Amino acid sequence: MTRDELLIAYAADKRDFSSADLRSANLRGANLRSADLRWISAQGAHWPVGWEIYSVYGIGTLRVIHYRPATDTVFAGCWTGNFAELEEKLPEVIGECGDPARAKVEYDAMLVYFRALK
Repeated sequence: MTRDELLIAYAADKRDFSSADLRSANLRGANLRSADLRWISAQGAHWPVGWEIYSVYGIGTLRVIHYRPATDTVFAGCWTGNFAELEEKLPEVIGECGDPARAKVEYDAMLVYFRALK
């Protein structure tokens, strides 16, 4: 099946593509806005040099924060910004945590890690 045929089939009857091999699929321009991609894994993915994304799990409201040093971009739930903006926002976020002392230690460790990647 071609990519377009797959997308049409999915839209038509919501087929289960959890075992589909999309390694060579070009999904550029595909509208995946309402697609359920929770089962997807990037394990084994080959990122272009400079596009690596580093993640810290077990932290933040969604329990994961991603950082792309090449573009100085931080992704934390619905918030996206740069490293400096993240540093500015953290005192506000830490103050809203149930255990601010623990949150400060966790966020400080994340900042050290991300700073080392810059």
